[in-house]
Amino acid sequence: MAIAAIGLAMAGCQASSDTAPADAAAEPAGLSKLDYSLGGVVHHDDGARVEVRLDAAWRDDSVLVIRGVFTPDDQGYHLYGADLPREGVSGIGRPTLLEVDDAEDYAAASSVISDKTAKTHVDETLGISVPLFPDGPVTLYLPVEFASPPTEPVAIPVKLTYMACSDQRCHMPVVDAEQTLTVDPQ
Repeated sequence: MAIAAIGLAMAGCQASSDTAPADAAAEPAGLSKLDYSLGGVVHHDDGARVEVRLDAAWRDDSVLVIRGVFTPDDQGYHLYGADLPREGVSGIGRPTLLEVDDAEDYAAASSVISDKTAKTHVDETLGISVPLFPDGPVTLYLPVEFASPPTEPVAIPVKLTYMACSDQRCHMPVVDAEQTLTVDPQ
């Protein structure tokens, strides 16, 4: 089984069928219409071949929405759904995550919301199912609630986890890569 799992990881997600959504994308409830002009950080890992653009916008006085746009460098590559276990399934894949650790002044107000729906991909050879986003970029939104509106700029450490694969191969996974997003008060 381990050899088969390594083979699938090296060969990418070879396929079977899409079934019901694994982590349905909620309508971003107006999140996509906010003015994302705060922060502006770009993360890129050459081995992972994914660019992540981070920025933020205030939804109201105490809720900041962090947006991460995850874009594979290569055509025909997809990312895994946020519902995938952190270690993948039988070592296959890594979830696409945008996270903040709770701090004294703020905490994540919900789990991430994506602009796309991940669909369950079944690999009958290995007997596993994994949630996959469609090929191409995926945008994640993470609402962060502050105990009280900040009065000065705030540096927020944001952790990124992701892995891009095609039908033929996978790039290296990135787990908990930290980027600091500095945002001004509203």
